Amino acid sequence: MIFRSVCVISIFFCGISFASQISSYKPIFIPFNDANGQLHIALRSFEQDGHPEYLIVSPDTLETEVKMATEIDLFLSKKVSEKRVSQSRFMRLVSSGEVRHSGSSVNGLFLTVDLCPSKKPFVREVITQLPSSEAPIPMAIAVTGVWLSQHAEDLVWLKRQASEGRVRVTWVNHSLSHPVKPDFMRSSGIVLEDEVLKNEQQMLAVGIVPSVFFRFPGLISSDILKVKLRDLHLIALGSDAWLAKGEVPKNGSVVLVHGNGNEPRGISLLMTRYLHKVDRWLELNKI
Repeated sequence: MIFRSVCVISIFFCGISFASQISSYKPIFIPFNDANGQLHIALRSFEQDGHPEYLIVSPDTLETEVKMATEIDLFLSKKVSEKRVSQSRFMRLVSSGEVRHSGSSVNGLFLTVDLCPSKKPFVREVITQLPSSEAPIPMAIAVTGVWLSQHAEDLVWLKRQASEGRVRVTWVNHSLSHPVKPDFMRSSGIVLEDEVLKNEQQMLAVGIVPSVFFRFPGLISSDILKVKLRDLHLIALGSDAWLAKGEVPKNGSVVLVHGNGNEPRGISLLMTRYLHKVDRWLELNKI
């Protein structure tokens, strides 16, 4: 089974390896309370450069982080309230099918930037033209494994913008290969678990932490695919404001543009109509 196989991810650019090795990667679901009594859920176990680690999520904030096994093994065997877990915000969103708009009244928009496979460089104006702010401006970046493997320089630049406080990035899994023909992820031979889990490994290998959101290529899915995604405890991220398609955002909308250079109309609309005129850009975890 693919979950039990040992997969080592090591990515090379220009003949130089700068990635970690991710192995023994598998999905798990272990709720636990930490030393402060805060509920977390371990979603993935793996080894990074030979060290056992977990990808965990706070079901209240939706924040994900990587923790060494030595930091949390002590807590994993302790019983937690099943009701508390099932009624958490995270589990409600996982079960919702797809998130396209905020489920509560908010003042602002959620900016999501897709990085589908492309030979063109990242459209850096999406970040360099952001309004000035003392706090990092939130942005969700949906990244594919193919894009990661071909855009090392852009990735380094994006990570630097985040580390310098220009943006606060939520990294969204957008599949490993971004299948398109003949029917996106619904195409024959496409294994959702491979597309999801192998891209998570690639994201971790290059030093970015996957969020609990997954965006289907083309926003095309099916009931069966959504059930499989739910079984991996991920939230399907849609959009009700794909700018290049003429969809007009309203308060709480998930705005979609492509930062891979392949959809200039959406970028143009973002720059001229929204980037500097929206009162507030919202962090995706607040949806």
